[in-house]
Amino acid sequence: MDGKYVEVLIIGCGPAGATASLALSKHNIAHVLLDKAVFPRDKVCGDSFSYKGISVLQQIDPELLPRFFAEYPYSPIYGLHVSSPENPGIDFTFTPDAFSGIAPGFIAKRVDFDYFLYKYVKEKGATVHEGVVVKEIKRESDGLSVSYMKNGILSTYRCKVLIAADGNKGICRQLLEKKRQKQQDLVALRGYFQGIDNPAPDKLIELHFVKDILPGYLWIFPLPNGGANVGLGIDPSGQKSDQPLREVFQHQIEQHPLFSERFRHAQLVGPIKGWSLPVHATIKEFCADRVLYTGDAAQLVNPLTGEGLGQAILSGYMAAEAVVKAVRSQSFGKSFFHAHYAQPLWKKLRKEILMSRSAVKFMEKYPKLFGLIGKKLYNSPTFYRFAADLADNKPQLANLLRPSFYWKVWKNK
Repeated sequence: MDGKYVEVLIIGCGPAGATASLALSKHNIAHVLLDKAVFPRDKVCGDSFSYKGISVLQQIDPELLPRFFAEYPYSPIYGLHVSSPENPGIDFTFTPDAFSGIAPGFIAKRVDFDYFLYKYVKEKGATVHEGVVVKEIKRESDGLSVSYMKNGILSTYRCKVLIAADGNKGICRQLLEKKRQKQQDLVALRGYFQGIDNPAPDKLIELHFVKDILPGYLWIFPLPNGGANVGLGIDPSGQKSDQPLREVFQHQIEQHPLFSERFRHAQLVGPIKGWSLPVHATIKEFCADRVLYTGDAAQLVNPLTGEGLGQAILSGYMAAEAVVKAVRSQSFGKSFFHAHYAQPLWKKLRKEILMSRSAVKFMEKYPKLFGLIGKKLYNSPTFYRFAADLADNKPQLANLLRPSFYWKVWKNK
């Protein structure tokens, strides 16, 4: 193979790729990152970071998040406000980390957070080439060769293993799996607003499951200085109307009783932007010979909430840990990465993803019953406690096997 050699090549320097880089740097594994963007760059997203990702970053480097919080604006998040067709709104609180003192969630613009990560990985010793276009990925007998164009110059890296962190419909899948079956993604819109009236109680994010767009939802995530990330997530295949999604979004915030008064004086800052949410995670597509897929490239977005950042950070870390084992044992086959990456990752995410898929199908098939459940959530303390534990990543699933649980919920106890 011709070209420069590096042990590990990471394509994508977003949260998944940057996390993988930080983990590899801790183990002194030589690696290089390639990214098509030039930082800082905007990334259309809900900007919501959950404890799933926070805990991983704290484990890798306890100094990372405190430094980010000191340098960039953010909003700490301690809970969730949820409404549904029969539930005007109910609040859940999350448990803070008693050891780090860091909030269990936070909202920060991706343009800031990703730029911070980009600088941080370079500070820790990684080489990053930005503004590149990957042109070819070839399998060789002893590794991979990746050719890319930058400033009109074609260059090539040779590597033993590739971590694909290049997002949904990324170049790695396109070049390595040209016959891959296409699947329908969810679609989301995001706009930044200033001056929304009557925000939810302090330090809560809002998820509103609105009747007209079920199983979709509208979110309002608070940003510093009175700003908010406001968006709409929806399955286009399940919509009864052909109305453009931007019109659906505008109609909801201007006409729906939950939002019309709150947005009466709000100002849109910048354009409304859209993106796709890959929600078709399956363990067999997490890896291949010498290749590990992470984040959106592995279709890890939660189909119910639209969360993808936590999964991206987690998968980036777990991919790096698997690569460390692969380098030490010089084992780079699919079976090795299936055992040391795909299976452990799926074990961590399987319950959440499958439960979320079931919830989405339930809302699609039984919207009226979903409304009744929302009403019970509002009226039954027992059901509220169950849902609160679920939201706080402490699900008491054994309750679902106890007849007394259903009796208390039915009786609003």
